[in-house]
Amino acid sequence: MPQATPTPQSLQGPEFRFGALVTVLAVVGGAMCVIGIALDVYLGLTGARQSLPILGALVDAFHPNGESNLFAWYSAFLLALLAVVFGIAMLVNWRTRERLPFAVMAGAAIVLSAGEGAALQDRLRNLPATLGIDVSFAYLWLVIAAPVAVAVGVWLTWVARSLDRVLRRRLILGGALYLAGAIGIEALGGLLTTADVGLNRDGLLIIGDIAVLVEESLEVAGVLVALWAALDRLGARSGPGGSLVLWYR
Repeated sequence: MPQATPTPQSLQGPEFRFGALVTVLAVVGGAMCVIGIALDVYLGLTGARQSLPILGALVDAFHPNGESNLFAWYSAFLLALLAVVFGIAMLVNWRTRERLPFAVMAGAAIVLSAGEGAALQDRLRNLPATLGIDVSFAYLWLVIAAPVAVAVGVWLTWVARSLDRVLRRRLILGGALYLAGAIGIEALGGLLTTADVGLNRDGLLIIGDIAVLVEESLEVAGVLVALWAALDRLGARSGPGGSLVLWYR
């Protein structure tokens, strides 16, 4: 006689909770961001980068504005993990209308993760110079990127209309935080560091690093909110034979 498919109610094992995972990821990202920014400001103000190469190496590894460093790979990992969670949610909801928004959001997270890994933002930032365009605003690429990002955000919001209201609102909050950092604070930081605001080199260093800190913190917070929102609806328990039973609340 074939065995019945186990249900969450029929399983005796404890239910896995993913909140601790999000907390650990937040602490790791926050620590790297603060260490990279604080050391960069310290070495910039004291001019001790050459005499303290170990601290300089830590800045290179942890500074959130670095290219292909540990923090960049951390950001790419977060987005890749978000894509995996959305993919799992899509499979769990395969027979419902919610599979489409989860599939689309998984694809968007994959694209963003690949962009982080390839340092796409830094390449776009250097696009005017590559094209031989002499502009005073070094963040000219945002003029093109901002409308595209907003349009994609609106489209993703429309796609997610079939999701549960609470989940949809949490995902919209995560997306809004991410866009606020990637577009809003990025543009503000570009203006502050390129405009003549009467600051000396040290002042520009501090303002620039503060802008990077806020920008990257918002981006990471946005991804973590979306990750927490998706994981909060995903249930998991140990099944027969060491299997893992997943369901969506």
